[in-house]
Amino acid sequence: MVGHRRSAAALALLPAFLSLGGCDLLRDPSPLDTATEMVTVHAMLVAGEDTARVLLTRAQALDVPPPLAVEPVPGASVRLIRGEQAIELAAGGGCVPRFGIPNEPDLAAGCYAGAVSGGIAAGARYEFEITLPGGARIEGATTVPEPPALLDPAPGAELEVRVGPGTLPEPFVAAWRVRPAGRRTEIALRAGRQDCRAMLRVDGDASTFYLDVTGADSAELRTGLVGCGDGATPARLEARLVLTAYDANYTAYAKATDSPYAIAANGAAAGVRGAVGVFGSAAEASVPVVLVRR
Repeated sequence: MVGHRRSAAALALLPAFLSLGGCDLLRDPSPLDTATEMVTVHAMLVAGEDTARVLLTRAQALDVPPPLAVEPVPGASVRLIRGEQAIELAAGGGCVPRFGIPNEPDLAAGCYAGAVSGGIAAGARYEFEITLPGGARIEGATTVPEPPALLDPAPGAELEVRVGPGTLPEPFVAAWRVRPAGRRTEIALRAGRQDCRAMLRVDGDASTFYLDVTGADSAELRTGLVGCGDGATPARLEARLVLTAYDANYTAYAKATDSPYAIAANGAAAGVRGAVGVFGSAAEASVPVVLVRR
């Protein structure tokens, strides 16, 4: 995706065929409902990160009630390509934190990762070539978006956190700029401490790790659940407000998929040919803030 961001939601597959169009959007024209299983690709490049990850899984495609049985696809050859540069990705990487698959067996054998010299470049086009153990080929392409601009709040702004029932924290306004407009955009709070979590508020007392703010350039927000490993909410906690803008592939895929972890007999693909799933990319902007308990 991009932590708790909705790179995790890249696991959703649409129960209908999609013609997504555009030079970065590829799909397998074969009818998937004739197969008994499908190979799924999940890949999300993030501008500035120094590691690329591609997750290959196989799941039963027909008449499989949730929870869906998913297994890794080992033994594949996976190459990430930018121009004349090619990087061989090795199995055994850590994809679960990126794609957030719950209640599944160890998927490390299907997680292919590799270091990207100089980091993932904003504005660059990347391709991948995958050869499965049986010889089948999968291809994909994405153009990494330029970073968005997070204009408000100001760095160091204090955001109120309420811990008592029946009271709402004071709202704050976030403003941003995303080019081109209309791309999938999400905003989130990330705690500065590894043992802590910070969320935004939605629908009264409910909290969420991210909010979909696609198409907007500002929003009035409130903090949601904030806590650390010991269960306590610290009086002050450093955090970051993070805005993520996605590429055309993931934008189309997110519009088409509305049920995470639901793989139906028909599948959707964005940025991928020869499999279902998504090859997307993202860029982030963030500002440091301080969460203050009231």
